[in-house]
Amino acid sequence: MIYEDYNSIPEDLKNFLSSFSVYQSHFWAKMNSEYSKRKVWFIEVRNKENKIKIASLVVKYNLPLKKCYLYSPCGPVFDFDNYEKNIDQTLFDSYLNEVGGIVKKENPVFYRIDPQIDFNSRLDELETRNYLYDFFVKKNKFVQSEEQKQPENTLIIDLDKSEDEILSQMHQKGRYNIKVAQKHNIKITRTKDFNSKELDSFFDLTDQTTRRDGFFGNSKEYYQNLLEKVDCAYLYSAWNGEKIIASAITTFCNGKAIYYYGASSNEDRNLMAPYLLQWQMIKDAKNEFGCKTYDFLGVAPKILQKENKFYVLEGIKKNEFDSEEKAKEFNSKHKYNGITNFKTKFGGRYASYIGAIDKVYSKFWYNVIKFTKKIRKTIRKTFKIKI
Repeated sequence: MIYEDYNSIPEDLKNFLSSFSVYQSHFWAKMNSEYSKRKVWFIEVRNKENKIKIASLVVKYNLPLKKCYLYSPCGPVFDFDNYEKNIDQTLFDSYLNEVGGIVKKENPVFYRIDPQIDFNSRLDELETRNYLYDFFVKKNKFVQSEEQKQPENTLIIDLDKSEDEILSQMHQKGRYNIKVAQKHNIKITRTKDFNSKELDSFFDLTDQTTRRDGFFGNSKEYYQNLLEKVDCAYLYSAWNGEKIIASAITTFCNGKAIYYYGASSNEDRNLMAPYLLQWQMIKDAKNEFGCKTYDFLGVAPKILQKENKFYVLEGIKKNEFDSEEKAKEFNSKHKYNGITNFKTKFGGRYASYIGAIDKVYSKFWYNVIKFTKKIRKTIRKTFKIKI
């Protein structure tokens, strides 16, 4: 079944999707439709008992030369027992047939998915990765994407513990830095006002942070629309007197809190404001929004050992090393290596996903896009300009 109007999808489908990720929610469909002017669809596959088994938001992204691609951010979502090792092929075929209806109308170059199936949901992450590789790549002919919009590895705090228990599982330095910020009387506020001075400060701090850490942020209009159209998104600010020195945007959606964007001042870094900011968001997620988990959204992968080999998983890609030192050296060059040091001070558990994979419909245009993106990436990295 395909729905084109996000306002008319069944309530059980709305709840089913948003309980997995805000990127699969009607909030995100609204953001894409009204702000980015993209076409969106919702797909569902039900069993004979009318229970949803596979579902997803699908978004159309336009490309130059009247080309396009389809994308299901953090989707599709599966509801199977032990689905990380037992996805029903017949139902997945039904899902792909529904996608095929959109493909016929829109003629995309490819369809991208990045389902959040956690390798760590069972004891043997490598075994889970191998099963998923066989299912998606070998059986269903997906290929690993060159571009990863969602982090393949993240850090999650389970919020079913008491505040004292959450604090106790943190790194000692994390607890210490929270106390440092409290000692300096850093104050934390929260708002949804998309025309506030807090958002002005957030955008200014984002500019400082991106320059410092070597990446690119979004436009101010994007953040305004995120706060306006995604009902579960909030802006947090850390104040040193009358000055905002750290900010963050976090979503609290159907039991899951996700820390999406963070920024901090180049000055006053000794006050440790980002640590108190995180701690306040964690407490709000637990106590006010009733969330079960808090997701830091993006860390460098952990190193796995099996027999005498060491592995680093980048989504569905498996990197193998004959020594832990070589694996650590490889990991040190990961794009999230810097922020991982900050996030791991809060403790939590790793979650590792298969990352973005593509079903290609036009190999020629797919290869043209890959080549173009490589050139663009090289220019951005070399000249530090956003194109």
